[in-house]
Formats: sequence, structure tokens, C-alpha cells
Amino acid sequence: MRPGLLVMSYGSPTGPDRVQEYYTHIRRGRPPSPEQLEELVGRYEAIGGTTALAANTADQLEAISRAL
Repeated sequence: MRPGLLVMSYGSPTGPDRVQEYYTHIRRGRPPSPEQLEELVGRYEAIGGTTALAANTADQLEAISRAL
């Protein structure tokens, strides 16, 4: 039997244009207010317009796969 590994990440918006859609989804259909959306988009723009979550998760998976 081969060892297996399940790697999960809830995710994050892929860019400022996806912030409203993402936060509406995680808030069970309730969109952020215009003020909240402005603040959230500003946060994403302040860090370059994206997060490193997907890349970091892929890097972790690769390292763990090599170790197994």
C-alpha cells in the first residue's frame, strides 16, 4: 500500500477583482458592505494584489511528497 496525504486549504481570492465574490461565499451569501469591500480590496492591493496561500500550499505539498 502506498502512503497518501490529503492537503487542504480553504483558499483566498486570486486578486482584488475576486474579493467580493470570495467574501460573499465565505459569509454564506452575505456580501461585504461597500466600506468593508473597499478595505478588503485595499488590503489585497497593499500586498501586491494576491496572497501567497496557493503557492505556499503547493510548495508544502511538493516537499511532503518528496519526503514520503
